[in-house]
Amino acid sequence: MQRNPDHLAAVGPLNEFGFPRWYRDSNDVLLDLGIDPADPNLPAIGELPDPAAPLSFPGNFPDEAFYYLCETRLPTGGTAVAGRARVILALEAAFGGAGNPQPGMQAVFGRIRFRIDRAVPNGVYVFTHPYGQSGELRADDRGRLFETEDISLSPLDFQAALGSQIGPFLRWSNDAPQAPPGYLGDGATPHRIAGSPVQQNYVIIEGPGIGSLDVDGGPTRAPGEPANRNKVFTNLFTVQGREARVTGVRIDEAVYRRPVAGPSTLDVRAGAEPGRNLVLSRSGMAGTGFRAEDRMYLTRVAIIGDPGAAITVTNTSDNPPTAETTEPTDLVTATATYNLDTSTLTVEARSSDEVAVPALTAVGYGALNAVPEVFPDIDAVPPTLTVTSSLGGRAVVPIAITGAPLP
Repeated sequence: MQRNPDHLAAVGPLNEFGFPRWYRDSNDVLLDLGIDPADPNLPAIGELPDPAAPLSFPGNFPDEAFYYLCETRLPTGGTAVAGRARVILALEAAFGGAGNPQPGMQAVFGRIRFRIDRAVPNGVYVFTHPYGQSGELRADDRGRLFETEDISLSPLDFQAALGSQIGPFLRWSNDAPQAPPGYLGDGATPHRIAGSPVQQNYVIIEGPGIGSLDVDGGPTRAPGEPANRNKVFTNLFTVQGREARVTGVRIDEAVYRRPVAGPSTLDVRAGAEPGRNLVLSRSGMAGTGFRAEDRMYLTRVAIIGDPGAAITVTNTSDNPPTAETTEPTDLVTATATYNLDTSTLTVEARSSDEVAVPALTAVGYGALNAVPEVFPDIDAVPPTLTVTSSLGGRAVVPIAITGAPLP
């Protein structure tokens, strides 16, 4: 068995349907979700309850769709009647539970699927494919083989798909015809591909009788092995995937400082694709831009009035612009030390709001009414401590250990 050493690199912010706007591979290719039924290059999509009505969630939304779908089908031998093999490599969006579109059940998974019908009953077969090689797979007593790896099917766990064998995305090779601009392929026409991380831009199936029939449109023998009736080959795939047109924006942090004397300031960190134009807006404040380094965006502004009032960060490079809104919190800073000699935990914490001084709490230990606060009679502590503020701030800090070694 050979597994793909590469993986997808990142997942984007959520769209209005509760799915990620995009997935990015290790080649910095971003693909959005293929849910436009009018797009001829995105043919693989589940049925809509009302195809004539606009897309809406959850009422008029497909039960499955694809960020990426690379597939091949080839005729096979194994019995007196020609059979068919199918290999599917996909990044798919669907729903957990009953599988119907519903909020909170959105799921995305990387899929590798192998299928043969009319193989030799109980025959053992191996698939070599663009992302690696399967182990030995056995057909059932009727000559059917069906094997699927899905990672992951857990609703709302959109990061898990990054650990699948899918990635990087395969696309049509440069052979004519070319892929439509902005797409990996047209989703329907078999074509040579490029991009295999293991230099296997083909499928080979090995096993008893898989190439035993000589009929028009029958099995294609592996290159250099025209007489091998236990091996079939193809390098033609249909490929579906559209490069992301809207990349979105994500607010990573929004914290304010309100000193007793002097101006209040707001620090905002955001995430977006490189080269985007982000704008911070707030009631009563003109739009402010960001400094950027790769996918990290940062700004600081002076603020008047309620420092916790809602802010919006807009990616004006998207068409239409995308935005995310949040309410800033105070910034909590803290240190924590555990003394083995005295069995005490000492916590020193402060809020950046010096005017509306909030209540601070060491989670699991109690209120922080003094600076520092000492918690006695503690036999052991975890690696980190969480401190929360009644104004919404939060800090997770390591707990340092002091004192003499235990006997």
